[in-house]
Amino acid sequence: MKIFIPTAGIGQRLKNLTTTLNKSLITVGSKPAISHIIDMFPNNSEFVIAIGFQGEKVRDYLKLVYPQKKIKFVKIKKFQGSGSGLTRTLFESKKYLQEPFYFISCDTIIKGKIPKSNNNWIGVSRSRPSKSYRRVSIKKNNVLQIFNKNQKINLNQKNYIGFSFIKDYQNFWEQFKNLNKKTLELGEIIGMQALIENKLKAYSFDWYDTGNLSSLEKTRKSFKDKEFNILEKENEAIWFLNNSLVVKYSDSEKFIKKRVLRQKILKKFTPKIIHTKKNFYTYKKIKGKILSKCINPVLFVKLLKYLEKFWFPRVVDKKKFEKNCYKFYKNKTLERVSLFLKNNRKYDKIEKINNIKIPKISTILNNIEWKKLSRGISVNFHGDLHFENIIFSKNKFVLLDWRQDFNENLKVGDLYYELAKIMHGIIVSHERVLRQQFKIKQLNKQSYVDIYISSNYKKILKLFEKWIIKKKLSLEKVRILTGIIFLNIAPLHHYPYNIFLFKLGKLLTFNSKNFEIIKKW
Repeated sequence: MKIFIPTAGIGQRLKNLTTTLNKSLITVGSKPAISHIIDMFPNNSEFVIAIGFQGEKVRDYLKLVYPQKKIKFVKIKKFQGSGSGLTRTLFESKKYLQEPFYFISCDTIIKGKIPKSNNNWIGVSRSRPSKSYRRVSIKKNNVLQIFNKNQKINLNQKNYIGFSFIKDYQNFWEQFKNLNKKTLELGEIIGMQALIENKLKAYSFDWYDTGNLSSLEKTRKSFKDKEFNILEKENEAIWFLNNSLVVKYSDSEKFIKKRVLRQKILKKFTPKIIHTKKNFYTYKKIKGKILSKCINPVLFVKLLKYLEKFWFPRVVDKKKFEKNCYKFYKNKTLERVSLFLKNNRKYDKIEKINNIKIPKISTILNNIEWKKLSRGISVNFHGDLHFENIIFSKNKFVLLDWRQDFNENLKVGDLYYELAKIMHGIIVSHERVLRQQFKIKQLNKQSYVDIYISSNYKKILKLFEKWIIKKKLSLEKVRILTGIIFLNIAPLHHYPYNIFLFKLGKLLTFNSKNFEIIKKW
């Protein structure tokens, strides 16, 4: 039996989430939507997958993750603009579906058993009917009529979920002889209408829709992964498949290439990369606990001892290294702040943040002694050290999701940046962000930012600061860089978290000598 999954469309209802990524690869729980679909069918299933927008990424992902699956990819040339549509996608895939087959939209996820394929059937939801979807009227489990979105709604109708089985495929395909503007919008419904006469059964499912922002948010809550606290980015993702495989995605081929090269440098400190594609690499999942799930002061001391070995010195030209740090800190920060202000300038003004008078960001950045800040310590580096990127396994630590470079340098980074990354993760943990345990309150000339910091993390922060001082390192420098990190990541996240990060970054960078405000939270 074959399963047809159309992924050719541009996914415009998901807006910026599908700027560089096909909607079938949108993250739901710990893996892309299309993996939820494929994994619900038997291992010996054959798939026909229509690709178009960002189709190479869909193909590469599926080849990496499902090398043993029988998958036929159908490349749809006309996947957007006038003349495109699901009907065209079906028409161009027709020759590979000359037998009974399942049809399932790439934004449809279901839970429960799939009905037997003894007859034609259509999937409907258990929820109330909505104008947002096509609907069907049913009598004794048989479909009487299929309604378009713009037709009158009746509470006795059921939402069609984009999942069906076509047994009488010849009758189904007879309806696809002529393509016109009207039929291009209908998709599989053209063929399904013809099957009603020969009895088209209706089966109810627990249905999860990922096709628009509102329904995607609800679906993600239902599939929330309790093991990992991953903050979503528009241009990156990390997925966990069947408790055995980890897949890293980036829209930048250069990013992936550098990550792979850096793993060869970091070697035993990180998992070994198994396979790569232009926008992906994979490695085996490490058995153990994410450090955020088990960290305590005793374990943190153990981590610092481990990291002291990891941060072994790198011999470099001092002037070149300081110049590199200067570019990485100042130039990158100016670029990121400019990116943030492009759409959020109204949030940058002279005001009080948490009752401390804070100037505009330009004044704060102008007052930073960038040359002094750039006198770093050259070491072997990770680049994104926080507790979500560290596994504690068999009494050992394993480092994950390493940074691709330090201002284009693959081998050498600044110890102070490593320390600041740890500090930023203690102050703002991923778990608290995902639980929405941060606050940003905007008044006319005042702002308040706050985030819940557990007593455990407060103890770790205090211990960390004492360790920095004991090692005769500059605590103020670590604090300034921590504030700068928050400013840098602000434009990479969504509202209101991006505003929180920007205000927090301003507060901590300006107030680096006194972090008492953190300890009060």
